[in-house]
Amino acid sequence: MNRDLADEITKKIITLMETNGSDWRRPWLGDGLAKNIASGKSYRGINIPILGSTGFSSNTWGTYKQWGEVGAQVRKGEKATQIFFWKPLDINDRVTEEEKHILMARSYSVFNRDQVDNSPPEKKDERTPIERHAEFDRIIAATGAAITYGGDRAAYIPSQDRIVMPKAEQFRTTEGFCGVLAHETAHWSGAPTRLNRDLSGRFGDKAYGLEELIAETSAALTCIAAGVIPEPRAESAKYLNNWIEAMREDKRIIVTVFSKAQAATDFILGERPTPEPTRPEPATSSPTLQPI
Repeated sequence: MNRDLADEITKKIITLMETNGSDWRRPWLGDGLAKNIASGKSYRGINIPILGSTGFSSNTWGTYKQWGEVGAQVRKGEKATQIFFWKPLDINDRVTEEEKHILMARSYSVFNRDQVDNSPPEKKDERTPIERHAEFDRIIAATGAAITYGGDRAAYIPSQDRIVMPKAEQFRTTEGFCGVLAHETAHWSGAPTRLNRDLSGRFGDKAYGLEELIAETSAALTCIAAGVIPEPRAESAKYLNNWIEAMREDKRIIVTVFSKAQAATDFILGERPTPEPTRPEPATSSPTLQPI
């Protein structure tokens, strides 16, 4: 990903944070994650806030060709949105001649359902709130994380490899409970025996702020996978300035955050984590790959 693109994405996320405060995720959550018209799968990583914060009412997207394949037509003059896909490649290092595994960034132009004519009907999530919350409970239970309920503290305790949580009835809403539990489960996913993220940071330093942002983002992705829109966490408001400062210092942080948050969410959902695009090559267009 080139620097100009990283700068553009970072500015967009910072604007969301400054405008919406602790509710900064709301614009890109909507009523679900952005999905591809051809595969029906949700977009991933940094593509989630890119597509979710465009302001369109629909969460369905596709390339010009993909819309044509379902009998729809992109209207003349509509502006595409750029998204990205990382393709794993094996190359030989020019200096050491050792084989390296890298991720090549590819860019794509996609259009929202609101930008096309004759699109097929949009499928809606018909689950009831009870069914959605039951799905969230199933997801968390399936992780096997050790969780103790009671008291007034929500935290992941690395030394005990345990999550402590207030009881569900102590929260104002079920969504609030889900959001906090998903946040702490995201921290749990970073333990050395799991995804091995740096959990050693202290409040106020960069490592702590980065891990909090990863956990907050993963919590949103986990909740939305269950069909639950998490309530904004009051605690996140006090971290916002640190997050914004860190992103202004390093414009590539937000790409890392969404990559690690996606990996955490995949782990929680029982899926294989996606490798982090730590050193992607410059983005180029490629008509042979389809975004998912």
